[in-house]
Amino acid sequence: YTSALVLPVAGGGPGVSLNLPDIGQANTSSGTSFGADSDPRENYKLMLMSSTILKSTAEKLKITEAELGKPQVELVQNTTLLEITLSAKQPQEASQKLWAIYHVLYDRLNVLRAEEQAERSEDP
Repeated sequence: YTSALVLPVAGGGPGVSLNLPDIGQANTSSGTSFGADSDPRENYKLMLMSSTILKSTAEKLKITEAELGKPQVELVQNTTLLEITLSAKQPQEASQKLWAIYHVLYDRLNVLRAEEQAERSEDP
């Protein structure tokens, strides 16, 4: 059995675009930590496949990494979506493992965001 989860991943930073007919267009944007040419979904994909996330998930479920298995992560073309799938012997097992991976990723992202915010607060 395979369980699937689709995550929306925000791309760039906040910005505004204003278009006034017969006058012109104005755009503003602020930089992101991902860089101008980087796709944040690639970063999420790398994190989801990392030993840090998989090991933490296995520990959370009290199973081995081998029992957890490795998720398949696909970037959905022309969208901001990331599809994650994981197979297991039973449907509930596949779903439970996939949601555990999601929660471990979510917790890790919150730690990284807090660290980034703290660094920005310290900079003059």
